[in-house]
Amino acid sequence: MMFDFTEYIKLANTLNKNTDEASKRSAVSRAYYGALMHTKKYLIENDKKIDSSENSHEAIWYTLQKLGKKEEIIANMGFALKNKRKNADYESKIKENIHSWSMHAIFNANAIVNQINALKKSNSPKKK
Repeated sequence: MMFDFTEYIKLANTLNKNTDEASKRSAVSRAYYGALMHTKKYLIENDKKIDSSENSHEAIWYTLQKLGKKEEIIANMGFALKNKRKNADYESKIKENIHSWSMHAIFNANAIVNQINALKKSNSPKKK
């Protein structure tokens, strides 16, 4: 059975209930990876070639961005979430309130997943 990467977003919600900063930062990271891998799976399932000349994360978002206007909006959310993840993993100071910052990341990850799922439905063949 293949792993459902949206489980990372569920884990992010669980981590975010903790009050310590490490949990909040980990929640941001897990939320990002849940959205990223869900998007990657969508691209692969729809035979979209991911440009391997880019960093693997960038390649996924750039490939999605090139597919259309809806996809571009989702990709821009992905790029913004990626920046949050980088800050969570590498910056020692976060300027915003850490709880609202992590909640926003989880919200955006869920929004990306929901939009990808909507694309899947609109791309699936209609039953007669």
